[in-house]
Amino acid sequence: MLENLAFATLVIAISFAVVANSSAQPLLLDGEILKYKIYYAGIPAGFASLRVEQAHDTSEAIFRITSRAQSNEFISLFYEVDDRIVSEFDASRLLPLHFEKTLKEGKHRRHEIIRYTEETDSTSKTVVPGTFDILSALYYIRGEHLEVGKEIPVRVIEGGSSYDAVVKVLRRETVEFGNKTYDCYVIEPEIKEGPFIKEGKILIWLTADHLRLPVLLRSKIAIGNFVAYLIDSHKGGAL
Repeated sequence: MLENLAFATLVIAISFAVVANSSAQPLLLDGEILKYKIYYAGIPAGFASLRVEQAHDTSEAIFRITSRAQSNEFISLFYEVDDRIVSEFDASRLLPLHFEKTLKEGKHRRHEIIRYTEETDSTSKTVVPGTFDILSALYYIRGEHLEVGKEIPVRVIEGGSSYDAVVKVLRRETVEFGNKTYDCYVIEPEIKEGPFIKEGKILIWLTADHLRLPVLLRSKIAIGNFVAYLIDSHKGGAL
């Protein structure tokens, strides 16, 4: 029932927010940590986090983005989830470099490593600048100029396959939870092709300030409704 708890909320939800051929830069803040509480069908189901770290052993603007999603103690009695995804991304060239996914979902286990390169290489997947994986995508859209009615063409790579999508800025509204109020843009990824086509509806609330924090995520997919609320954030330093 709770298969792909992590992907149904944070990972799938943010995987389509990329603008090809744009002048915007990813909003990557070294040391930033975002923490979420996840609900499934109104029931507390687990927690997730996003962490950004810059590689300080190189002169290039290379960042490591780590996503972690875990079921809570109660849900783990029935279906334990512990998913970890790591993306290494070159922000200066807008190019994914390394992608690693470790999944633990019930009895299912999966470990996948993908390396990307601009050159043809039998050990890596070939990509072109302006293509983003499912983690670096979020940080790119956070650096974009948003306005109601805007439609953003996107190019996403998932595994070894890339596909097109559109991110729509639906409206601007205020949301309240956790004794806090947020002024947000509501965006909706619309999938045109690829593995997630027609699998559900996803809405993401990004704050309208310069941080563009993803404070609320709602997804309605075949296995049910998920909601993720931002419960804590640690601000990092700007790129």
